[in-house]
Amino acid sequence: MTVTRRTPEGEEETSSRRNAWLRLDDAALLKDCHQERYRASGPGGQRRNKVETAIRLHHRPSGLVAQAEESRSLEENRTRAIRRLRERMALELRAPFDLEAPPLVPELAAQLGPKGALSINPRNRAYPIVVAAVLDALEAAEGSYAKAARALSLTTSQVLRFLRSDPQVWRAVEEARRRRAASRTTTARGIMSDLVTRTDKDGLCTLTLNRPDKVNALNVPLFKELRAHVDEIAGLTETIGCVVLRGAGRAFSAGHDLRDIQPGEDRHFQTETVTALANLPQPVIVAVHGYCYTGALELALAGDLIITTASARFADTHSKWGLTPLWGMSQRLPRRVGVAKAKEMMLTGRAYTGEEAAAMGLVNLCVPDERFDEEVEALARSVLENSWFSNRANKLLVNQTDGMALADGLRHEVENSPGWAPDAWERIAQFGRKKQTN
Repeated sequence: MTVTRRTPEGEEETSSRRNAWLRLDDAALLKDCHQERYRASGPGGQRRNKVETAIRLHHRPSGLVAQAEESRSLEENRTRAIRRLRERMALELRAPFDLEAPPLVPELAAQLGPKGALSINPRNRAYPIVVAAVLDALEAAEGSYAKAARALSLTTSQVLRFLRSDPQVWRAVEEARRRRAASRTTTARGIMSDLVTRTDKDGLCTLTLNRPDKVNALNVPLFKELRAHVDEIAGLTETIGCVVLRGAGRAFSAGHDLRDIQPGEDRHFQTETVTALANLPQPVIVAVHGYCYTGALELALAGDLIITTASARFADTHSKWGLTPLWGMSQRLPRRVGVAKAKEMMLTGRAYTGEEAAAMGLVNLCVPDERFDEEVEALARSVLENSWFSNRANKLLVNQTDGMALADGLRHEVENSPGWAPDAWERIAQFGRKKQTN
């Protein structure tokens, strides 16, 4: 997605040129292409084609190539190839995008629904232009969905829903994120001071907040290291199947380091880091012992599962300090414990034990202090034993439909379920063998 192609003359493609190409009708776009016809196999792979009905388009100004060979009709294949060429332009040609003064994209404005949602059929002629605009904004925002959404006058969830609705677009986003993560990690590792440590073992990645002398209080340097790790882990779905976030020393975290609130700091960076943790494709388990106050609780709520000890203490103390939430407390806490209990926690500022947290549904499991490490490992391994593909798909479906009406959510599940895992048949066969043995 970050590729900026050059013309044969060496000039960088600009937004106006790319969008101008996308706005051309098919006939005009074809004039800029060299058309190569060739023979290909017919439907089902049978070699029945007697004539050259497959076609490959070479777009001379950009150097992009697209082809189609599914049909026995030359015209149908040409139409498909043109559509694929537009898609490649949208996915691969990035253009400058000023987040403070976003370029006017009429096609984008025209596709906003009555509630501001971005909805457009992929076969709509304007679709590639809309995709290009969203990806340009995301690139300019260095992968921050929140910043890109603000520039596009959308919400973060609307941008994510749009990107994830097209598997090809989402793959481009993921690939860009992997490249960006590799770059950030290389840079970050040169300056990291182990404020967040990471260990990987047999598919389990453990991130540990590592300021034990400060009760793991959350400051900007710690968030920067956490973000570097999260961005890298997001691209490692084949080698990491589960993530555990925990704290070193006597507590998970005492919360936001109030002495670290810096004048002029990007107040959205921590929010976006918490969101990035919540949006990891892998399941995230947060292991809480000791204190988990305010900002630490907001961080913990980004996890899919929370396990804690009986002696742990949970609290939201925003009101005690005259502060208001920015990292998701007002949204994630009610969704986990219900509005009434969330208001109780937010308005009283009182601390709750691990057992009370389990009783209200704030955490999934409360275990004896002396068995904490053992139980955290067991929970993580029980997740890893299942299909990583299915775990990622289940998490994504639940997250995508959060807030939808039941009918809309059911329809989304039917239309967007990714189907069987690659090892599904093997797992089913293994179950059959075990049943026969027993």
